[in-house]
Amino acid sequence: MKHYQEKSHFQLNDLSQRFQNLSQNKVKCFFTKNELIQLIDYYEFENLPENALEVIEYGIHFFQNSPSFKVKKTRMLLYHYHYQLAIEILGKKQSEALSPSQHDLLQLEILVVKQQFNEALKMVDGLKEIYGKTRKILSDIYYLESTIYERQNDYSKSFEALSEALWINYNHKDALGKIWMITELSKKWEESVVLHQYLLKKEHYSAMTWFNLGHAYYGKCEYNKAIDAFYWCILIDENFEPAYADIAEVLEIQQRYLEAAQFVNKAIIKFKLDELDYFLKCGEYFLKAEQYDNAVRILEEGIKNFDDPDLWFYLGEAKRFQKDFKMSVVCYNNALAISEYRDDIHNGLGISQFYLANYFEAEEHLAKAIEYAPFETSYRTTLASIQLNINELEKGEEILSTAVQEIPDTSLRYQLAAILILNNKRSEGLAELSNALETDSNLVEEFFNFAPELDKKDKEIDRMIQYFCPNWSRT
Repeated sequence: MKHYQEKSHFQLNDLSQRFQNLSQNKVKCFFTKNELIQLIDYYEFENLPENALEVIEYGIHFFQNSPSFKVKKTRMLLYHYHYQLAIEILGKKQSEALSPSQHDLLQLEILVVKQQFNEALKMVDGLKEIYGKTRKILSDIYYLESTIYERQNDYSKSFEALSEALWINYNHKDALGKIWMITELSKKWEESVVLHQYLLKKEHYSAMTWFNLGHAYYGKCEYNKAIDAFYWCILIDENFEPAYADIAEVLEIQQRYLEAAQFVNKAIIKFKLDELDYFLKCGEYFLKAEQYDNAVRILEEGIKNFDDPDLWFYLGEAKRFQKDFKMSVVCYNNALAISEYRDDIHNGLGISQFYLANYFEAEEHLAKAIEYAPFETSYRTTLASIQLNINELEKGEEILSTAVQEIPDTSLRYQLAAILILNNKRSEGLAELSNALETDSNLVEEFFNFAPELDKKDKEIDRMIQYFCPNWSRT
């Protein structure tokens, strides 16, 4: 994986456009060798092999004494077309410009692509003996060895080979760009941390190294260190796009939603992103951070490009929290038109309809939410709460009685106890409250949260709660 630390995608797009405009002139070369190689890598990354080959042929024409473009042509044919074409290239006179090591490494890559892994591993052992004192070539051999093990799904050995390539040659960009993925597959988090701490001593301002270290800390659940590493990556290279989404993901785990939203929002603006996931995540983070105006802004921007049910759902949520219930109903209905059997959408609709005093519609949608997600406790609580608010205590009691039978959730028992007491069934309610306290006294506030009108002086209830929670008192 290449992240283009030397040039941003914007610069590479400009370089690509310049190449298209000037490449027809075969008399004078308007590009440096390094620019052409970066452009080839860019086209490979974007999966545009024909464009890459065009640049390679241009490079071969103007830099005839450089083997770099011949190597890239052989590898391009090998990975994007057919290994037989690569074999033919190696057999032709133009391969004479290659050094013995370049020729050997390409032969090894051909064996890998042909899936002749046993032969490839034997060749690896032989090449290690031949080039054991040549660090750069030896690191390439270890890199190709890791590819063999990767294709055999032996990710532990693949990680070991990649690590060896980097211990030998900390500047091996392909190994550095790939090892974070192999680390995740092999779960070699601790080993990856040790390796990348060493690499940072060699090159402290390597964005890719900090990025890899962030992933390693993430795998170890050391989230603060992961955030610091991703932050350093962005600080060193603000065009390192993947780091923005990854740091946001870790910030989300720590419930630092506003910071997560800000990183994703910055990425959307900076890189002119039009990917659905970015708009969804950014909107969700702003919602969780209670930044409803920003959530509406980013979600509406996303809806211009994507008619997606999740975008409409989150926009409905944002409008509901802004108390714009009529608009939230419109958004939820747009979401349902695309995805009909969504319990979360029906739940949002039910709540909004309640606040619009459309009680029948509220009950109807919450009943559907419960039907689609029968073990989601909050839907039962919301429906029972609506019945309590419109003084339909019998209905509320029935909902919670059924819920207690179907779902092993102590909070529902507290709520049932509350509604029984309010429904003039005090002895039953106190018995239910006692059962709930005995099961989990830490949830006692559920009793008062569900029915705030019970949060008044009641000696019998107070004594019962204090029996199970000696330090409890009404605040």
